[in-house]
Amino acid sequence: MLNTVTFSSMVVVATTVFATAKPHDLTRSLLMVQNKGTVDVYLSFEDTPVAETSIKIPAGAFFEPFSVPSNKLSIATATGTADVLVVTSSAYTKTNS
Repeated sequence: MLNTVTFSSMVVVATTVFATAKPHDLTRSLLMVQNKGTVDVYLSFEDTPVAETSIKIPAGAFFEPFSVPSNKLSIATATGTADVLVVTSSAYTKTNS
C-alpha cells in the first residue's frame, strides 16, 4: 500500500457571481483560501451559495478550517474582482498491484 498526498495551488479571480473554485472531493485533506484582493470575498460550501450564509474573508486575510470539508468550494465578491489563492491537498491510499 502506498499513502499518497498531492498538493495543488491556483489563483482564482473572484467576481460578483458565485463560481466553483474546487469541485467536491472526498480525499481533500487540507484547504487554505487567501484573499489577495482589495475587496471582501465570500466562500461557500453549499450547492446553491448565497452571501448571507457564506464565510466572509476580508481583503488580505485567509481562511483555513480546522475540519476540512469535502464539499464543492464556491467563491464570489460583493463588488469588483479579487485574486484568491486556493491551496488544497488530497490524501489517499493506493494498493500496489
